[in-house]
Amino acid sequence: MKTYQHGLLTLDIQLCNTDDAHIEDIETKIKKLLDCKKTKRFPAIQRGCKIDRYIPTTDNRLVEYDFTETVYEENSPYQNIKIMHSPQYGNVLILDDDPNLAESDLAYTRAITGNGREDYKDKEVLILGGGDGGILNEVLKENPKYITMLEIDQLVIDGAIKHLRGICADSMDKLEGENYIVRVEDCVPALETYVKENKQFDFVINDLTAIPVSTEPRGSQWDFLRLILDFSMKVLKPTGKYYTQGNGANAKNALAMYEEQLKKLTDPVDFKKETVCVPSYLEQWVFYEIWKKQT
Repeated sequence: MKTYQHGLLTLDIQLCNTDDAHIEDIETKIKKLLDCKKTKRFPAIQRGCKIDRYIPTTDNRLVEYDFTETVYEENSPYQNIKIMHSPQYGNVLILDDDPNLAESDLAYTRAITGNGREDYKDKEVLILGGGDGGILNEVLKENPKYITMLEIDQLVIDGAIKHLRGICADSMDKLEGENYIVRVEDCVPALETYVKENKQFDFVINDLTAIPVSTEPRGSQWDFLRLILDFSMKVLKPTGKYYTQGNGANAKNALAMYEEQLKKLTDPVDFKKETVCVPSYLEQWVFYEIWKKQT
């Protein structure tokens, strides 16, 4: 118990294996004992459970998910990979404790591919990351000329094929088809090779990582972001489009710093952004559409 000068009193109660009715009874007795004018009871935080349901948002608000089981977990050389089951959102991919995509989140995949504004028919498409298979599955429906997908982590692909069918369907059952290939490798050397060979694409879709949340655009994450941006512009056709996720709509400083980086690219670009509600994120999410300025 802790009291404050302006009359506030906070009371933390730790209980094991109790039900809501018991907690409500305790609350009623406390109200009567202290003759409170106003009270508020917060939901119990569950500690030490086999399933961790708590994940903060980008602006550090605590979210409790309704996860009921861990359907897949592996540690790859690159990251911890979990797929959790949620009655609301279906199976949810979580990488290093960061929610990536749920089976409910078609809004994310549609946003990062242009939300129906683009015609992918007979186009060449490069996907960076995207190991859940959602982007590949959606763009294949448009009959593109060819899709190249570069995903570094085979274990993400393996988990998606088995447990994220609501996202990838059968798109990755074979890693190569008539008009697509999934290459399990680091995208940076591949991009370097494309630049040397003057290989260009109609669309580059970057699904590697969100914009870092930091006080300044410095550090390894920002260096990687700038590297990918630079290479992507070099392999993008003059009339091409570059799509990527940004971050949560409340991460305003991070988004502003990213937009400053766009102004510093060797190839001048224009951009627009779109804010979308991604169901399992429980926050608004920003996506970018970027293209080269015509000279």
